[in-house]
Amino acid sequence: MMKSSIKWLLISLFILLSGCSSEPMIKLSEENQAKLEEKRQQSQVRVDEPHTEASPSQSQQEETVADVNQSMASTIDPSSWTRLPDETVLDLSNFLPFYPYQLKQFNNVTGMYTTYVDYFDEANRVMQVREIVGADTFVSAYRWDETQIQMTLRQENIALFENMLETGQQTADNVMTLLSAPLTVGTTWSYDGTHQSEILGLYEEVTLGELTFTQVIETSTQFEDYDLRQYYAAEDGLIGTRYVTSTEATEAEDFWQITSKAHQVMMIVNQSIAQPQTDENSLLALEKVSFAFQTNDTMARAFQRLFTEQGWITDDIVINSISVDETGIATIDFSSGVVSAFNQHHSKEAGVIPAIVTTIGQFLDVTQVRLTVNNNGLLPDTLPYPPKGVYEVDASWLAN
Repeated sequence: MMKSSIKWLLISLFILLSGCSSEPMIKLSEENQAKLEEKRQQSQVRVDEPHTEASPSQSQQEETVADVNQSMASTIDPSSWTRLPDETVLDLSNFLPFYPYQLKQFNNVTGMYTTYVDYFDEANRVMQVREIVGADTFVSAYRWDETQIQMTLRQENIALFENMLETGQQTADNVMTLLSAPLTVGTTWSYDGTHQSEILGLYEEVTLGELTFTQVIETSTQFEDYDLRQYYAAEDGLIGTRYVTSTEATEAEDFWQITSKAHQVMMIVNQSIAQPQTDENSLLALEKVSFAFQTNDTMARAFQRLFTEQGWITDDIVINSISVDETGIATIDFSSGVVSAFNQHHSKEAGVIPAIVTTIGQFLDVTQVRLTVNNNGLLPDTLPYPPKGVYEVDASWLAN
């Protein structure tokens, strides 16, 4: 995890970032909010919805960050935790660092970041995890078997829906072994081929802030300048990281601590779309809206939800696929009846088609978008059919 101290703005319990329009906003989707409410008492998960009106000022948000993070200082204290008997051996399969459909937020005294699993392949025992850190993202890949759990890849600013597990970019270089069987006190292994890791302790119960975990593993990896301590809880994965340094005269410590978690949820980020306009000055205007995605989602399913929420298509319309060919032309393939669905919107197909073309063009960074219905050219009712069914993204559609 990132060791550097970074400053962000806290709006609610999950990472809810405002100010810079490019920064993501994370919250629970409405469809999963009800599920989470049912599990609230058993799981002790606390979820706050974001402030949609009268949001705090920047100074108030900064004060909230300071208050919350200051109250966390020095709370990672294993000496106060309930230890399991030294002969205990835990099951490695229960300690994956992250889990599908799981949203976790981590804080330290100056910053925060959020994690969510992009892709999870249980059959091949690999997963891809996204970390959102302010306006930046980091993607990491993990693999596991009966004997060890490893991180095999870490890259910055990977686009949504880019599956690094399928691109063959995982290599043997810079592989880090996070846990190694048997999970019992005293087990050692090579962390990265140079530094050694060891299981220092197994704990029956651990409380961090308002969250309680059972069966927690504490590992130690000795580096030249610090001791990396990591904490993994059964069925919750990574819950904390400490960087412990010492000199003859002083001791210092930096850390990341889990402050909120939720299972079976979607991630929602701010996304720019081209919204049809009702005035005569412009056809479209860029707006920020909530864009939901979940573990093992496809781009087609995510945009189908978005277009349905915007009223551009109806509930019965399916986006079969979204792709980009070798010439840089994006293709969106819809199910039958989509033109009729377009024309149920107040702006009709004259506004919806440019909105879809511009939104997809900007998301995929292309200038040409083809619309099809079951792999045949989409024929509008009133608009002319473009050459080969390909629409050019037209900057004049947008308001200045």
